[in-house]
Amino acid sequence: LTTVTIPDSVTLIYGNEWYYHEHGGGAFQGCSGLTSIDISSNLSYIDENVFRYCSGLTSIDIPNSVTSIGENAFFGCTGLSEITIPDSVISINQYAFCNVSLIYAFFQGNAPSMGYGVFDSFSPEFRIYYLYGKIGFSNPWCGYKTIPITSIADIFTSKANSINNLKIVDSDSDIPLSGAMVQFNGINYTTL
Repeated sequence: LTTVTIPDSVTLIYGNEWYYHEHGGGAFQGCSGLTSIDISSNLSYIDENVFRYCSGLTSIDIPNSVTSIGENAFFGCTGLSEITIPDSVISINQYAFCNVSLIYAFFQGNAPSMGYGVFDSFSPEFRIYYLYGKIGFSNPWCGYKTIPITSIADIFTSKANSINNLKIVDSDSDIPLSGAMVQFNGINYTTL
């Protein structure tokens, strides 16, 4: 099993604590060969433990129908390096992305309520990006460094070799600093 497409007719995938204790795991728990998941656009909740220990998972598209991400939902998915949280998500439960190799999480909406240790055991360069104008974020937020941006194009990762629309903001006031020099991949850039 390497790729899963969950059709729109599916509205619930079991993986809660009761299921975990009674049946030994979430619906896809431990599927280490699973590399990508396309989730139903009718799913409103990603249940507890559903994708726990899917270590080969490198890509997931969380649809804008999801309002909550359950405890340990992606715990131990060490292949994930980035995640986009849609603006529909209003809560992320404890340890949802714990022991995951995330470099960043991009939040499209306002800050959701967060359980304990949601992103614990992340990589040293882990950052949370959020869109300017969205509310509820601070720096740090829930113990994680945050950076406001104008679009996802502002995020530079190992996949990019250039920086588009680079903005650097003062971490205390969130005021953009213009004319600052930055070096990325050995190239000097001047902020807008």
